[in-house]
Amino acid sequence: MPNNGSPESWLFHAIESAGVPAFPITPPEGQQAPFAVFTRDSTDRDLDLEDGSTGALVGEFSVEVFCDGYLAGKVLADAVRAAVNNFSGVGHGATIDRVQLTDERDGPPVLLNGRSTPTYVVEQTYSIFWNE
Repeated sequence: MPNNGSPESWLFHAIESAGVPAFPITPPEGQQAPFAVFTRDSTDRDLDLEDGSTGALVGEFSVEVFCDGYLAGKVLADAVRAAVNNFSGVGHGATIDRVQLTDERDGPPVLLNGRSTPTYVVEQTYSIFWNE
């Protein structure tokens, strides 16, 4: 689990509150679906002309929801979206100003753990605005 006070900590708990096991960057070996994986793709820090930084940040985060059924994956992705999108407040030590879903799409199916049946993927991208 990511450190408290980070947007990753908040995101981890938000995804788990939707009933989906969450893992940063990659799932453990042998993890069975359903689950979600999240990563921070980029960070932009607002600059202040006086001291260099305002403490306001925006990050782009990817969330991938893996499920053995296509429609079941859509239901889980909707649950994650409901738990994450439009949040503002304090959670797990992080002060989140705003969360915005900026993209959602079907990812390519994958074969997990050497299985012959596909695991379906829904890919979501969020902009998370927070303060350090």
